[in-house]
Amino acid sequence: MLDSVWLVPLCPLIGALLNGFFGRRYSRDTVGQLGIAAVGVAFLLSLMTFMAFLSQAEPHYQASMFP
Repeated sequence: MLDSVWLVPLCPLIGALLNGFFGRRYSRDTVGQLGIAAVGVAFLLSLMTFMAFLSQAEPHYQASMFP
């Protein structure tokens, strides 16, 4: 999942381009739903990327009871 991080900023950009170029043809509700969907997909992708990053990370410390 870490190799598809570039999709996070691309989703809102595509949504903005679609609304910018074709927004007058769509109804007001459709434009709003498209914008919300684009940002929502980017949020979900960023969460999945964050979870993949956390699963790869190894702790850099060792807990010890005796110093």
